[in-house]
Amino acid sequence: MEDKKIIGYQKKRIVWIDFARGICMLCVMLTHIEFCPAIYRTFFAPFFLSMFFIISGYLFNKRRNFKENFIHKTKTLLVPFLIFGLINIVTRQIITFNEQANIFTEFKKFFLQIGTDSGLWFIACLYIASLIFQPINKIYNKSSKVYMILILCLELVSILYSRIIGIQLPWHIDKIGMAIFFMGLGSLYKDTYEQKILKYENKKTLLFIITIYLILLAINYTLFKNNYVSFDSSKNSILLNLLLCVISLWSVIIFSKIVPKVRFITFIGENTLIYFAFHGKVQSFLTKIINNIIILNNWNVFIYSIMYVLLEAIILIIPSIIINKYFPWMLGRKYENSNDRT
Repeated sequence: MEDKKIIGYQKKRIVWIDFARGICMLCVMLTHIEFCPAIYRTFFAPFFLSMFFIISGYLFNKRRNFKENFIHKTKTLLVPFLIFGLINIVTRQIITFNEQANIFTEFKKFFLQIGTDSGLWFIACLYIASLIFQPINKIYNKSSKVYMILILCLELVSILYSRIIGIQLPWHIDKIGMAIFFMGLGSLYKDTYEQKILKYENKKTLLFIITIYLILLAINYTLFKNNYVSFDSSKNSILLNLLLCVISLWSVIIFSKIVPKVRFITFIGENTLIYFAFHGKVQSFLTKIINNIIILNNWNVFIYSIMYVLLEAIILIIPSIIINKYFPWMLGRKYENSNDRT
């Protein structure tokens, strides 16, 4: 029997990016826990979603034309989105730990993709943003200044739209400007600034940035009584929101580059689509068990929420290995024979 490898999975990976993804995926899982302490959300909300857009922009292949980019993103984002989304809907109707809407309502919400409760919304948003980002990114080769102004304008338009109009649009079109802004920052960081500021990405800089970040979080809460600032926040100062997001993102990048890498976290980063798709089902199952065994209070919730997420992440190793080994097509990948030439 011929040995098989998964195309696109054995390529050389950028370890710090997988590590950063893994950290942010753990934050995603943590924020979805109903008993997650508010202080945890306050700390990681400015970066845990926008980091995925930064990485997408950092890794964006500028050599692809629109057609090639469309095919690639459809295989690697839309196909997993549809497969995992439909699996979630069907399994919720068969095995459920919480009250669910009927299957027709679930399908309607899923395919319309309006709001963040529509199921796998972030993958849908990233897919649309990646398609629109391709022609916008071409401007960078002509004028980096025009490019920076454009992505900043898209961010401001999205924020003002959410503040003034506030109507959620299908497939998260209302968030696309914000998504492209952070993708643009990721692209700029890689092509223009990474090598220039590499010498400053050290422990001293990280400590300084985190200190500034905590001060800004305190200022934000004092002025606006808002302890949750994310990439699409629309309740506080626009400038303060951008500062919090950008500073926190740079701190995550530096941290991911300089600390020793934990294989468990990089594994999560390599399989964020699977973790994002199925962590909700595992959470529902674990919550039922915890509610029957453990009495949570204001103190032990800080420990149990971390333990809960780590246990959830360990459980999800199993479907991650199975899907990568036997069903790579679910991730937009395919097998090749080891004897084939590439």
